[in-house]
Amino acid sequence: MKPLADSLVVKGFEIVFTARRFSITIQVCRMLGLPVVEIGGSPATRSKLRKSLASFSRAAALVRHFSGSRPALALSHGSRSQVIAARLMGVTCVCLDDYEYSDQSLVPLMNALIVPQAIPAITWGRHSSKVLHYPGIKENIYLHGWKLPDHLPARQAIILLRPEGTTAHYYSEKSTRLLSGTIDFLASSGDVHVRLVPRSARQSMELKQRMESAGLSCSVLEQIIPGPDLVWSSDLVIGGGGTMTREAAALGVRSYSFFSGRWGAVDRSLESAGRLVGIREPADLDKLVIKPEKRVPPVIGPESRDSVLGHLMAIVG
Repeated sequence: MKPLADSLVVKGFEIVFTARRFSITIQVCRMLGLPVVEIGGSPATRSKLRKSLASFSRAAALVRHFSGSRPALALSHGSRSQVIAARLMGVTCVCLDDYEYSDQSLVPLMNALIVPQAIPAITWGRHSSKVLHYPGIKENIYLHGWKLPDHLPARQAIILLRPEGTTAHYYSEKSTRLLSGTIDFLASSGDVHVRLVPRSARQSMELKQRMESAGLSCSVLEQIIPGPDLVWSSDLVIGGGGTMTREAAALGVRSYSFFSGRWGAVDRSLESAGRLVGIREPADLDKLVIKPEKRVPPVIGPESRDSVLGHLMAIVG
């Protein structure tokens, strides 16, 4: 969101960032210098009821926070609470999304939904008229202008491991089994080191113990490092789906996904282009190429960002 917000500020808009207490979201916002307002939290649960209650509770908190002012636009990348709050306040609501199989139940409440070109509008059926497209992938929006880091910590890892989100509604137990198989495969692959980027403290503890018991050299990321910098410092990225594997694909770093839910159009297009490799069965682990690699940083243009910004300006005038 930061590149879009920066562009809107240049055009004279005042931006208010809000975020919930979830994982390291608040810390990342502060690292980026965003004056974020912390509103609400998120239960570490797969219970749909508890998640729904938390969404409505945060929506109410958002309404209270903005009771003295009425925003011209509510913009997010899939914030259900914000969609509900915007509807209650009568505020124009625009969401970005890049996974069509996430919960889409609130699309009827949005004014527009902006997605990558790879996802056909017909996916949303009778709401397809709300869908606007941009070229490329979400990660291109903020990777434009990214510069090679010159301040990374001393290199320890060649493999960046990002586990699956176990509390997400699209979580699959098969992903956990594939992750376990991946750990055993890496442990038998010789002189490798894994840098673990967990999604929770519990996941960190459990997976670190699991890797150490398998005899695998590993470390847990204990400081906040910009995602693209972390990806670029690795020789390959293995993940249970999500942004980090697509960042790797965008930056030309070898990228593998053991996500066992339904693959979305964006990941399928990256796989077809040879930029993302699917690990769907244990036998697919033989596809892993584990060796150092010299790379030339890609040139990522502003087309994705500018397209989204154009849609926003057309909506808010």
